[in-house]
Amino acid sequence: MSFDFRIAYPCPHEIVRELSVLGSDGRTLATTSTVVGTPHIFMDGLEVPNGGLQIPAKLCSSKEAPYRIYSDAAEVYISSAGISYTLVLPAGYIDLQTISQLISGSVSGISASGVGGYLVLEDTTSTGRGSFVSVTGPGAASLGFGGQGSARGRQLCPPWVIGTDPTAPSTTARPVFVRSPKRSRARWEVTYRTPPSRCRRCMTSRVENDLRVDYPTGHVETVLDEGVLYQSCMKALLTEYRSNSYHPWYGSQLLNMLGKKRGSGVETALEQEIRRVLDKVKALQGAQMKYQQVSLKETLSEVVSISAKTHPDDPTTVLVDIIVKNASSKNVRLTFVFTVPGVSGVLKRNGQMVGSLG
Repeated sequence: MSFDFRIAYPCPHEIVRELSVLGSDGRTLATTSTVVGTPHIFMDGLEVPNGGLQIPAKLCSSKEAPYRIYSDAAEVYISSAGISYTLVLPAGYIDLQTISQLISGSVSGISASGVGGYLVLEDTTSTGRGSFVSVTGPGAASLGFGGQGSARGRQLCPPWVIGTDPTAPSTTARPVFVRSPKRSRARWEVTYRTPPSRCRRCMTSRVENDLRVDYPTGHVETVLDEGVLYQSCMKALLTEYRSNSYHPWYGSQLLNMLGKKRGSGVETALEQEIRRVLDKVKALQGAQMKYQQVSLKETLSEVVSISAKTHPDDPTTVLVDIIVKNASSKNVRLTFVFTVPGVSGVLKRNGQMVGSLG
């Protein structure tokens, strides 16, 4: 049984972690395409919610544990979210783990932890300028909060919305901050969806022809059985004949046959060319079986039907429908649209476009 790398996926039209810079207005992130929906913005690796990037108040002790607590100065007053708590610390030496557990268990809305041997208090109820932590009282100095006994949260990045870019066409939407970020020279990245008609990932074809890596294994995604048969036929039909200098016999001449006048037997010629290419795929599999095991599901056994119809209003567009049968007697259907490069296949009614092909 053989396998093949999976090469075609429905395109998600998503641009991932695209590097960006602030525009001349200092507020607009210049993405390469218009933004659809709600994007993800990253500043120096940190994701910025649309409400802005807020950090809570965090107060760090200036002394390293253990702390010596005197019996006549054992009270500390810890305030957060407008509420003040009074703690009476045990006299003597107190280690970092003990004081952290004591504060976390006695003070609501405060997380106490040890960082590098120092006591750190963090507000867990709010973020930004509304977040506040303070430590006062006779025992504050013993814990290292004598000089700097309070801290307030900050806003690292302002909120943003999706708006029009003043330097681009009015139909172009970009992330716009409500005011200029202070870190204007930060590393900005944007993950966003874009309209299919402007997608650079699939070049508006709606199909992404690329390899993908499975997460978290790191293996390249593959196809088996009918998937191998499907891709073998499609690759042979969609490859331009003689474009591979090492295998000039591989591929089809379908694109060169498009655009001919109706009545010249172009549809019959297309079907004959498709059958020739599929017979070549069948012969290749026969040669492959001499050196490698080929499963019944991936083996081309019979071409059941071929239909190649030019669009009634556009002779440069051909709708192809093929049914092949594998060696396990299962039908596999191949359906696609051939369009001359540079020509759009569209449906029009009374001069107005009502749909597109491809």
